[in-house]
Amino acid sequence: MQTWFGEFNATVFNNELPTVKLSFNNARCQLGQFYWGRGRGIGIKLSLFWDRSEEQYRNGLLHEMCHLYCYHKGWIHEGHGEHWKRIAAYATKKTGLKIQRCTDITGWKVSSGNEGKMQAVQEKKKAPAILVDFDYGTYHFIVKTTRKVLQSSKSSIAKSCRVFISDAPLFTRWQTSRSLHRGYRYQNDRYNKEIKPLLDKAIEVEDLRKLFRGEYDLSTLPFLESLIR
Repeated sequence: MQTWFGEFNATVFNNELPTVKLSFNNARCQLGQFYWGRGRGIGIKLSLFWDRSEEQYRNGLLHEMCHLYCYHKGWIHEGHGEHWKRIAAYATKKTGLKIQRCTDITGWKVSSGNEGKMQAVQEKKKAPAILVDFDYGTYHFIVKTTRKVLQSSKSSIAKSCRVFISDAPLFTRWQTSRSLHRGYRYQNDRYNKEIKPLLDKAIEVEDLRKLFRGEYDLSTLPFLESLIR
């Protein structure tokens, strides 16, 4: 990483980038990360979770160096905005690497030693989802969350919401939120067409205390019935 950083700094960034901490992690959902502030200093991490080629690692490092460049120029909240897109396009032209906002990892294999972690992730995705359905009149706001989040927020849950447990693939694939303020918004027409039929087949939680104690019988869900058979 140090060698590549120096190479890219010279060929793409005219040696303008400051020296930062370079390290690895084992993140599954982030191939790389540029971080700064909050007492952590400034640095770049690349994930070792996926079995990547040298070119793919170089691509990941250069992607994060484009973020570092934006930060160095004072565009600290740039994200993948216009400044980042311009420098990424320039980096692509200079190196031949295709620097994109997102990388399609379809078909990628996990690196040695992470097979068990990936299997656990896949099993977790099959687990029934806990959903909070907030009805705001003209639209519904739906959050996939956990029992722990519900328990800590039970006093502030609106009366207009309903809680469900569902094994529908649409819901099990959703990102689990650690906050009841992060979810999916559906206008009524789309909600009635796509979401309501799935919730009609779900288990509605009428007693949150039973949910917290794990007392709901999930064997009535079609997905779990098929596993039992």
